[in-house]
Parts: sequence; C-alpha cells; structure tokens
Amino acid sequence: MADDLGPSKLPRRGAVVDQVDELVRNGSTPAVFAVQVAGFDGLVGSDPVGAQRALRELEGRLDRVVRGRDVLGFEPPARFLVGCGGLAPDAAGGVLERIRGGAAFPVDIGGDAVSLVLDVGSAYFAEGATGESLVVDAESDLGRLVD
Repeated sequence: MADDLGPSKLPRRGAVVDQVDELVRNGSTPAVFAVQVAGFDGLVGSDPVGAQRALRELEGRLDRVVRGRDVLGFEPPARFLVGCGGLAPDAAGGVLERIRGGAAFPVDIGGDAVSLVLDVGSAYFAEGATGESLVVDAESDLGRLVD
C-alpha cells in the first residue's frame, strides 16, 4: 500500500526512537506503545479514501490524548508509535484506555459506519533500554497480537 494513505504531519519511526532515547538520557523510564488499526488492509481494499480519512481522524484523536511530554509518531501504512515518559507498567491501563478510546468512533468505509479496532503492543523501560530497543519490543509485542 502506498505511504500517501497515511497521516503526513507526524514524525516517522526514527524520530520517535530519537525522542525516546532523549527521555532515557534525561532519566525518565519511558514506555512505548505500537498501535495498529486491525484489518487495515481490508479497509483500504473496500474504500481507500475512507481508510485514509479514518487514519487522519485517528491521528487527531491520538494527538489529543497524548501528554505534552510524550511523543506520537506514524509508520506507514497504519501504525502509530506512542512514547510515554515516566510510565511504569502498573500505570499503563489509563494510557491504553485513552489510546483505544481514540478509535471509539464510527467512520464511513465503503458506505458503512465502521468502528475501528486497535491492536496495541507495549514495551516498558528496563535498565539498559534504548529508544530503539523499546520501539522494537513494542513492535514485537504488537506482531505477537496480530499474527
């Protein structure tokens, strides 16, 4: 699928890795969430314009739920990356709820009102973690969910 179907204003994966690295260097204990629209290829197949509109709407909603010190990025075709500073695993429930709430809206796909479902992978800081290792771990966790 072409990259032009995704949101264009968000930083890409490399910039998210760099910003999470910065959180680590500043003494934060970040967590990273990899967020993907479930069944996105099917949405694109039925209505490419609707799928693009849904991604842009989701981008805006996720942008509103991340905290000011957090980072939101996008990796085509339909994956968002959220880096949260100072987030322990036991506090992740609220963040996950806000992320999933970003998809709790119907969008018009192929003439049908469809509520998006998000798959979310996560990784939490451990001693020696880097921005790259946290993003890779979150993507691996997401891959485990969608395989």
